[in-house]
Amino acid sequence: MFLKSRVTAAIFSTVFALSSVSLATSVKAENEPQKFSCTNRTLEGNYASQYTGVLFANGNPVVSILGLNRFDGNGNIAGVKAVFNINGQITRYTNEFTGTYKVNSDCSVDLFYIGGGIPETRWFGIIVNHGEKVLYLGTNSGTSFPGSYEKVSGSYRF
Repeated sequence: MFLKSRVTAAIFSTVFALSSVSLATSVKAENEPQKFSCTNRTLEGNYASQYTGVLFANGNPVVSILGLNRFDGNGNIAGVKAVFNINGQITRYTNEFTGTYKVNSDCSVDLFYIGGGIPETRWFGIIVNHGEKVLYLGTNSGTSFPGSYEKVSGSYRF
């Protein structure tokens, strides 16, 4: 009888220990962040953008921009439409901006824009939500431009 109790206790202890290890392993796996690696293909499609900043080198004008950009998944950007507000003066652009981008495996991105009658601009960004959004900051000397891109679908007019 004593042996039977010890065997039962040993079996119960073993099952309990294995269950605890299994539960601890599954909880640990759920709490670990998923590894996500980015490429140029992470940014593909239409993205609405907005930013407001200051051009310190040009008499400190405040500049706000709202735009629609197309990322091709291969490192090229087309500025589809944009509305600029520079110290209260509104200017609309259509298809006048082009650029390039380079996505790094850590989901950071370097962007470069040219065209539209403004100086070349450089940006550094962080891709979030698997490419649904990019938070960025202008890196040209004499500027302060934080902004974001957000992926959109459909056709937009403005």
